[in-house]
Amino acid sequence: MAMPGSGLAHWKMGQVHLQFADERSAARSFEAAAALGLFAGARHVHAALGRLYHNQLDLERAAEAYERRVAVAPNDGIGHADLGDVYRAQDRLDDALVEYLVSALLRPDDPRGFAMAGQVLVSTGRDVVAVRMLEAAIRRDSRHLEARYALARALMRLGRTDAARAELQTFEQLQAEAMAEERRRFEENARRIDEALTTGAREPQR
Repeated sequence: MAMPGSGLAHWKMGQVHLQFADERSAARSFEAAAALGLFAGARHVHAALGRLYHNQLDLERAAEAYERRVAVAPNDGIGHADLGDVYRAQDRLDDALVEYLVSALLRPDDPRGFAMAGQVLVSTGRDVVAVRMLEAAIRRDSRHLEARYALARALMRLGRTDAARAELQTFEQLQAEAMAEERRRFEENARRIDEALTTGAREPQR
């Protein structure tokens, strides 16, 4: 390492490791950067660590990294939502709800905080408040599948069966459209790969 005392140098080295899919070495580099104290990119280091540990299902370390992230960047709504995701995976639902609500306050045009808060509320039986949150998410993104499904569940439990059925029907339609689009992309990628292989086979040997 040319600059062992530079957080930026460790950060860049971690990015190199990621390019080669060496997550363990990347995590070591990011941890070294974080240990050197605050610098301009500190929240990005903590975010990268959180993603790595979350992908590895090391939820305790992921939570610690995301907690450091929101400590240095308390107005980062995405950071609060990411922390909420880890808390939810740890079954810390009340803590997750707080983070999602903070995210919704900081990013009022983004459906994520509203949708995730609504899903936590549904899972804990607070359906009346959940409906308001989920409807807010859908107003921001009418194709949000998770919000649609959770809203159908909440409405059904509240006895609003007609509204629940209508919501479930919309969910199923959107889900079918999403699956069809995914299948179309897969087929298009397969076609491009086949064309590339065919073209390569036809090129003369040099």
